[in-house]
Amino acid sequence: MSTQDLAIIVVRLPAGQVVRFQGMLDGEDGLATLRCRDPETNEQQLWTTQGQLAELRAWIDSLPDELQVEMVREEV
Repeated sequence: MSTQDLAIIVVRLPAGQVVRFQGMLDGEDGLATLRCRDPETNEQQLWTTQGQLAELRAWIDSLPDELQVEMVREEV
């Protein structure tokens, strides 16, 4: 993946939901890689490609409300 193809979505979720969130993401076979947890803000980076960005947004929007996932920003 070149840096021109890289897209990052930053999400925030409770620390207690990270393992469940990662398990669900792992089931999406290459949709994104979870990186860089910030323990102060509970923010996570989801690294993906420009081509998968819309699919990743839709997947995040489809997550159950009890996960409390909040999209914070995109770094494209």
